[in-house]
Amino acid sequence: MSERTVSFAGHIFLANPPPSDWECRLIGGPHGVVFRPAKGCEPNAFHRLMQRLAFGIKWRRNPIS
Repeated sequence: MSERTVSFAGHIFLANPPPSDWECRLIGGPHGVVFRPAKGCEPNAFHRLMQRLAFGIKWRRNPIS
């Protein structure tokens, strides 16, 4: 078992990493697909700019409350 997996009485539970404050709306506007990477794995400013220019993908900072 890995450090993120816990076995308890025959059941396996996975501990998900905490999400970051950045989100990316991929398809369909406000009701489409939203991608939120794990904390520490979000793209840098250059990567976000290139995704916006090349593919029209917009990243925004939306803190989880």
